[in-house]
Amino acid sequence: ETGEATLCGFKEDHAAAIGGVRIEPGARSEVHLELAEGLTLAGRVTAQDGSPVADAVVSVCQAWSPTNHIFKGAGYGPTDAEGRYHIDDVPAGTYTVAVWNDGAVRSRRTLRLPEEAPNGLDFVLD
Repeated sequence: ETGEATLCGFKEDHAAAIGGVRIEPGARSEVHLELAEGLTLAGRVTAQDGSPVADAVVSVCQAWSPTNHIFKGAGYGPTDAEGRYHIDDVPAGTYTVAVWNDGAVRSRRTLRLPEEAPNGLDFVLD
């Protein structure tokens, strides 16, 4: 049957690779997936007074809509009791990094990783 398929490749300590292929009866199709070493994005989320924000969620996504929906997520991670988070296996690229707390986005930044956050990314919430 003719159609399209999406293939994913995974390897420990690497970012996932995704590729599409068109399927034709009797035809041979090749897909090349390139697995890049994954980055770790880490940082701390605090309140204005410097106190840690525990149990927030930091998300990394490639696309963002005005209604706060995430598309093409690259990872997410919760903050611990000290407000620290880490997200492993993020491919290099441009992302919107958002902090969710109490069911809403409290802060977000769009940046290129790793160039614009080589030492991590901290957030201070209002």
